[in-house]
Formats: sequence, C-alpha cells, structure tokens
Amino acid sequence: MKSSRQLSKIVNIFLHIIALVFTYFLLQGGSLIIQNLPNRHTQIQLEDYLDKSQLDALNKSLDARNLEAETLGFNQQSVRTELDGLKEVLAIQQQNYKEMLASRYVTEDSQSNNQVEQIRKRIEQGRVAITDATQKENQLEQSLLQNQQSRSQIQQEIRNLKQDARKIMREEQRSNTLKAFLIRLLFVLPLMAIAVFLFKRYRDSNYWPFVYGWGYFSLYAFFIELVPYFPSYGGYVRSIVGIAACFLIGRFLIHKLQDYLEKKREMEQRDEESRRSSLQNNERNLENSFEKIHKGICPSCDRKFASPDNKYCVYCGLCIKRECGSCNTLQMSFNQFCFECGEPHREEQGNEGSADKAVEHNRSASSSPPAPSSA
Repeated sequence: MKSSRQLSKIVNIFLHIIALVFTYFLLQGGSLIIQNLPNRHTQIQLEDYLDKSQLDALNKSLDARNLEAETLGFNQQSVRTELDGLKEVLAIQQQNYKEMLASRYVTEDSQSNNQVEQIRKRIEQGRVAITDATQKENQLEQSLLQNQQSRSQIQQEIRNLKQDARKIMREEQRSNTLKAFLIRLLFVLPLMAIAVFLFKRYRDSNYWPFVYGWGYFSLYAFFIELVPYFPSYGGYVRSIVGIAACFLIGRFLIHKLQDYLEKKREMEQRDEESRRSSLQNNERNLENSFEKIHKGICPSCDRKFASPDNKYCVYCGLCIKRECGSCNTLQMSFNQFCFECGEPHREEQGNEGSADKAVEHNRSASSSPPAPSSA
C-alpha cells in the first residue's frame, strides 16, 4: 500500500524485494519441473536420420573415384612431359636432317647417305612415338572425364540422401516443437489463470508482494518458456496468438477506460462534500490527491486546472484551495492542519465561511438598487 510515511516507504521497498525473491524461487522450481517433464524437447542432428550403411558405401565409392582421379592426373602429367620431350627431340633431329641434306648436296659425299638414312628413320620413329603418346594422353583425358562424371553422380546421390534425411528431421523437429509447446502450454495456462485471478482480486490486499511475485513468474513462464516454442507453420499460430492478444488487451483497456469515465461521471454528479469525504477518508486517496494537485490536476475529475490560482475546479466544483479558519492563510483544502498556525482544518469552518459569504452576497444583492428597465 502506498504511503508517505517514512517507515511505510522502507517497508514497501523491502516488500518489493520480497516479491522479486519470491519470483526467483518460483522460477527455480518451475525450471526443475520443466526439466523433469517427459518428452521434453531435445536437440536432434541430421546424422540421426541418415542411412549410414548407404552413406558409407557412397563415401567409399567416392573416395575410390577420387584416388583414381589422382592417379589418372599423375599419369596424364607424365605423358604430357614425355610428349614434350619427344617433340623437342624430333625438332632437333629434323633440324639435323635438313643440315645433313644441305651438306650432302654441296659436297656430294656419298658416305653421308647412311647417316642421313639413319636420321630419317629416327625421325619416323619419333613421329610414331609422339602419335602413341598423344593417343595415350587422349585416353587419359577421356578416363578423367568419365571419372568426373562418376564422382558427380555419387555426390548427387549423397545430396539426395541428405535431403531426404533433412525432410524427415524437419518433420521430427516440428513434432518435438509441438509436443514441447503443448506440455509448456498445459503448465503455463494455469499459472496465467491464477495470476489473473490473484491480480484482479488481491492486488490491493496486504499480501500484494506474493500476488505480484506470482504475476512476474507467470509472465516469465509465458514469454520465456512458452513463446519460443510457438509452432511456426508458416506463421499462422504466431499471427493468431498476436491477434488474440491484441484483441484481449485492447478490449480490457477499452472496458477499463469506460469504467473509469463512468466512475468519474458518477463522482461529478455527487455533491462536493461527498466527493471530498471519499478523497480524505482514505490515506491512499488523500496522498494521490496531494500529488495530483501539485501537478495541477483536479483529484476529483482528473482535469487540468484552468489556472494554478484557482480555488475551485471549474469543471466539477471541487474546492482545491481555501483559507484557514484561524489565520486566513490560503492553502490546499486537503491539508488536515494549517501549515502556518497548526490549527486543524474543520469542514464545518469551511462550510460556515462559505455560508457567511453566501449571506453577505445575498445582502449586497438585495441592498443594491434595481436595474433600470429596458422598456
């Protein structure tokens, strides 16, 4: 309960701390209950849904193709090196052959015919070797192409296998999420219902720290333990929950506003003395009245003053400031004692003063000459 007394303020601080500590222990107990619930949500992995025998066979086949590709690549590089060497040797022999033909034409030496013939034969052999090496290189290139196609096919099979397992895993995840959501829903809904009941019925009682502590606990359980497990299903569940929450909260606020306006209208229809009595006889209402007056708000109708010097509210007629019956010091009408002379304020003094003023006003009105007729 709100109060301006120093001891009450200190006790209220400790009561708020008790509410938070009470919430903490409730959260600890709720966490233990959630952990021990059956079929609670567990982390699942893709490997749990793969056909391991089929996957191992595909991986072994892929490893063999990779090793074959390395061997073919090494052989292809060797053949290319050998082919480059044969081409260099053939180029040298062809150059020598041309030089010997030119030398024999100039000298017409018949002894060099044998050498020319030998070089020609080596050139022919070199051409044959280059042709064989080129064919071998082409065969290796074709084998590498087939190997690449085989590896691509195996990799596609592995991807298809993982994709099928991923579909099964997603279905299992949806099922686990739904189970966890339903379990937490069965646990959270009673907490929320109890919290709403306690807050509506006992929020202003002497045991309000436990009411607020239970409310904090239920809010934590809803937003932390339940909301993350909302099934998505394309966002339909989240949208429906959001729409329902907005509707319920909006409806609650609209009804609260209507009740508040109706209460204020009923209060404005009551006489000033009855309204003042309802504001002064309750300590909480009295302190709220002081705070509102300091902020320039009428404690009866909650409207802003037209001027800070107003003695009466121009909307509902509530007396805001009045003079002390002993020292005539102007002060707030809700003061129980005069801050200047310390005399208690009495309602009858204010009423008698108001009556005297009304009598004097009537006398002055009766003694004044009549207004001239317009006729």
